[in-house]
Amino acid sequence: MIWQTGRLGARPLWIGVNEGDVLRNHSAHRIARRTGTVLAATGLALSLTGPAWAGTLNSYLHEVMVGFESSSWEHTGRASTVIHFTGCSLPGATFKDTTVELTRARPVLPDISQGQKTFSACKNGGTSKGDWGARERSSRYYFTIKKINGGGGNLRMNVKTVKVTY
Repeated sequence: MIWQTGRLGARPLWIGVNEGDVLRNHSAHRIARRTGTVLAATGLALSLTGPAWAGTLNSYLHEVMVGFESSSWEHTGRASTVIHFTGCSLPGATFKDTTVELTRARPVLPDISQGQKTFSACKNGGTSKGDWGARERSSRYYFTIKKINGGGGNLRMNVKTVKVTY
């Protein structure tokens, strides 16, 4: 298990499933980008699934808490941004729902929320899908877990499969 410490304490990184690539947490990316620090062994697993502007990111989440930020991706076209969660669960508790926020990252100015979606169909192996529609501009985007079971607390959520298409 790879752990990162930060403002929310110790928490696991988002681990990729594309050829074992490790996807780094967006917060680490933001720090590296703003300070110019070179981080070794960082990569964002992207696989193009059509025209050069379309992309897909596949991974999973393991024991993430409210406030978790995903890795970011470069969205360069006008395609819809869609996030799929399959197989959501909570160790030792019953999963009801999670609220996910899509955010546009900006290098100097504050990031801009693109809105929130609540995922509840991903329990018991099902799939929840949030479609944020076509993006107005090319930019970097990431998602944040805003709520688990309607609130915060110390719940740690697992998602068997995370798929982002853009």
